[in-house]
Formats: sequence, structure tokens, C-alpha cells
Amino acid sequence: MKLRKILFFILLIFCVNNIAITKEVDEEYNSTPSNDTKISETKKNKKFNYNESYGPTPIFSIGGGFLINPGGYNIDTKLDIPYKDNLYIGPHVYYGSSSDETNFGLTGNIKKVLESEDPKLIPSVEIGAGILVNDEDNNNDDNSSYFLIQIGGGFDRVISDNMSFGIHLYNNYGTDFDDSTNHLTLVAGIQIRLY
Repeated sequence: MKLRKILFFILLIFCVNNIAITKEVDEEYNSTPSNDTKISETKKNKKFNYNESYGPTPIFSIGGGFLINPGGYNIDTKLDIPYKDNLYIGPHVYYGSSSDETNFGLTGNIKKVLESEDPKLIPSVEIGAGILVNDEDNNNDDNSSYFLIQIGGGFDRVISDNMSFGIHLYNNYGTDFDDSTNHLTLVAGIQIRLY
């Protein structure tokens, strides 16, 4: 009988202890978040909006870089004119030269500025269509004209309120529906906000 009382007492202590542990775990997982937690979650989920901070203004870009396949160099310039809701439209002109050929492209592009968590780092994507003049062997007597489709994307790093530095990669696909050409351009340049 005495042994039963001891076992019952040990079992009771074990059950009470187990209920206390279960209650602590439930409170840990079911408690409402503190104000600090709510604020940090809000900061994590809030995305930076370029136009809300800097306002939609025309952006002039100039830069240069590498012409990939064929290897060489390129010079780029473009003007992004605000349209609406982080959308920009405007001309993009580039010249690329290698030992095998020269390319001159003119496109009208649509650029979408994407949301970012960092107000100094601005990602964007763009697509455009236009014309490509390709001079094979750089001899100016066998120029070919192509319909050009340009797809690109990259990042701009804000330096000041009216200037940023960016790196962008463009795929330039030209076709005349009988023949086609394709090359990549990697451009590093300065973007200047005009007002």
C-alpha cells in the first residue's frame, strides 16, 4: 500500500511537470508577436519603390562595355522617359565592334523598374524592337539590315539624387526572316536624372 502511494505521488509529480512544460511550449508558439517583431516583419516585407522616392523623371544613360560573341567592345546610350507606374519608354542606341564585324543598333525600349528592399540598388528589365545594321568583315560593302529584338536587365546603384552607376546585359537578336544574327552586350555606365 505504501509503495502504491509513492508510485502515485511520483506519477502525479511527473504529470504536473509535463503539463507545465506543455503549457510553456504552447505559449511560446501561440503567443501574439511583440511590437518589435511586428515592426521588423513590416520592414522586411516593405519593398522600396523607385518612383515614390525619386519621382518619375527622364534618365539619360551612357556607357560602354563588352560585345560578347563576337568578342569586342561596345558603346551604348539611351534615354528613358517616364510613362507610368515604374514604366519607362525611349530610344536605345548602341555600336559594337569586333575584328570580325561591326553592329549598329537602334531600338525603342520599354523598361520596367522593379521593386527592391535596398533603396540604393535599383533592378530593372527591358525589352525593345528596332533595326540592326551588321557589317561583316568591317569592309562597308556587305552591310545587312535586320529587324532587331533586344531583351535586357541589370542593376543601378544610386550614387546621388540625380546620378547612378549601372551594369546591364542585353541580348540582341536580329533577323531578316531568311538569316539571323545574335550577340550579347555587357554595358557599364552612368545614368543621369535630368531633373
